[in-house]
Amino acid sequence: MDGADSAAVVINGDNGSLTQAGDLLVTDGAMGIITYGTGNEAKNTGNATVRDADSVGFVIAGEKNTFKNKGDIDVSLNGTGTQVSGDMSQVTLDGDINVTAVEDSDSVYRGATGIDITGDNNTLDIVGNVTVNGDYDSDSVMASSDLLQGMSVSGDNNQVDLTGTLNINVSDMSNVDGQYLKTVGLSVAGDGNSVDLTGGININYTQDADGIESPVIGINISGDSSVTLSGQSTLDITSVTGGAVTLAYVQNGGNLTLDQSSTIKVNSTLLPAGYYYANALLTATGQGSSINNQGTIEDNGAVSLFLVDSGAQGGNSGDITASATTGEDNRNAIATANGLGSTFNNEAGGTITVVSSVTPVVDGGAFGFPIAWRNNTLYAMLAASYGEVSNDAGANIYLQGAGVYGVSASKGTASNAGDIYLDGLVPTLDDENHITDKTYWAPPQLYVTSSAMVAGSTDGGYGDATAINTGTITVNNAGFGMMALDGGTA
Repeated sequence: MDGADSAAVVINGDNGSLTQAGDLLVTDGAMGIITYGTGNEAKNTGNATVRDADSVGFVIAGEKNTFKNKGDIDVSLNGTGTQVSGDMSQVTLDGDINVTAVEDSDSVYRGATGIDITGDNNTLDIVGNVTVNGDYDSDSVMASSDLLQGMSVSGDNNQVDLTGTLNINVSDMSNVDGQYLKTVGLSVAGDGNSVDLTGGININYTQDADGIESPVIGINISGDSSVTLSGQSTLDITSVTGGAVTLAYVQNGGNLTLDQSSTIKVNSTLLPAGYYYANALLTATGQGSSINNQGTIEDNGAVSLFLVDSGAQGGNSGDITASATTGEDNRNAIATANGLGSTFNNEAGGTITVVSSVTPVVDGGAFGFPIAWRNNTLYAMLAASYGEVSNDAGANIYLQGAGVYGVSASKGTASNAGDIYLDGLVPTLDDENHITDKTYWAPPQLYVTSSAMVAGSTDGGYGDATAINTGTITVNNAGFGMMALDGGTA
């Protein structure tokens, strides 16, 4: 179908039935199959290609309608694959959904949307994979006002299940001034929605260090809705420190749970640059917003995993391992609570392991960290701007290397009621990050020494923190149990 106000099939009555066999091409503002009315059932057994603004492959409007598609949906150039604008309908998409940034007639890369749910009380089952692709060369021009997104849910009380995998592949090598195109895998903006991603999420991201990157958000939650991530996820990221990739961003009372079957592997390569971003892969902001990990996270590169901000809550009852093995640009906290009312707890049964085979180096000041003037310094947990972090009873933190710190605070409160184990010797790691040897590194200043707990700042006026230990701290070979810096009490 081609052109505005045109459609291949329209069901406008009640209790009707339609089966469409064959492929659909929907362009220039046209629509493929539209279901109005009540109690209708429509089936499509072919593939669909949708492109151009206002083009929609399948529209499920009305109430209590059923739509089933067995085939792939390819979307580009500001088209929309499937739109669910009605209420109380059942939609099943048995096939892959591919959303791709493509150049228009003016050689500008444009966005597109795979699935858009604006109605209420609908049920959507996606059996295949959802894949979002953006590949930009050095001379690429992008429509920064567009959005490239896989799935969008903006209604209320909808249930969405993706049993396939959510894939995001973005390479932004554009050197043209001011060029970027935002990518979102899943956006949930209403209240009472529940989304289960049982097949995991994969993000493959590469950028150059020109100062402007195309941002990627895997899961964006805004509102009183919940998302559960299960299965195996892999993030391969080549970026500057902090980067432009966020696995999940939660705000306005949303909740994200990484359940016990969730396994996330992060492979991070840091690009040298004269700037960095204060981002984390999993971010929750605002009162009522929360992120909880019950699964396993392998953080190769020791990027910032969790940031709870402005009164948000975070927790870990799973197993987190962060390893830093190369470079001189790494200065991160694995979990940060930033701002009054923000808390992050390593809960009973939770384990955070931080291993570093690199040693601290002098760099510019970053005053949210206790050790302000050193790169290659890592914190298992950090309270900043009067946030609170706690290693609870029954929880464990393991620290290995130089410049590693456990439950920490620059401004705020750091508490330990669990167990912290510290070995300050620098490990030699094999290709699997197993320790094969250990050596002593003499810190140039005493305050650079690894410590199980640290409060305050190396610089006057930047510290106002308390470290409280009611648990057990064990130090082997080198390091401090507790360290108080300027403005700190331990």
